[in-house]
Amino acid sequence: QKVNIINSSFTDQRHSISIGGLGGISRCIKITNNSINKSRDAGIDSHSAGQFLIIENNHIVCEGSDGEHDGIIIEGLDSIITNNIIEGIIRHGIYIQPNFNYFKQPSYKIDNNIINAKPDYTYSSGINFSSVDSQINNLSISNNTINNELQYGIHIKDDYKITSSKISNNDINLCDKGI
Repeated sequence: QKVNIINSSFTDQRHSISIGGLGGISRCIKITNNSINKSRDAGIDSHSAGQFLIIENNHIVCEGSDGEHDGIIIEGLDSIITNNIIEGIIRHGIYIQPNFNYFKQPSYKIDNNIINAKPDYTYSSGINFSSVDSQINNLSISNNTINNELQYGIHIKDDYKITSSKISNNDINLCDKGI
């Protein structure tokens, strides 16, 4: 199940890249050097049946008719999201929401991303981590740049336990609440 999605261009899609679904678990997927323009919802969307994802060096521009634009949504496990540029978000630049109903302690690394929101959408966040049904082994959020009038630069809501977390060296500008 090793899949590389590289050097592709997408325009005017709801989800340009969508991973996981009802047909088993999608593992070991690398999404790199893609250009996503006019994304109407999440440019990259991984459902709960995704694991061991690397999402790096992509440029995502959110724009279109749907009411909420996210850059990247991850519902699956064990993901690295690094060196992406995400522009024009209305809701979340990177939205991590583990959604699974079996015991697993996933890890997430989010670093060196640039997130630029559309101004005046104050209910949004640059990076939103929301875990309600799972225990998280490791969460690392570092060296990200987040800009433009968001409600939160980084927002973390965890109803269970995060065993280890590191939030460091992020540059958050013009947000109502930094972290």
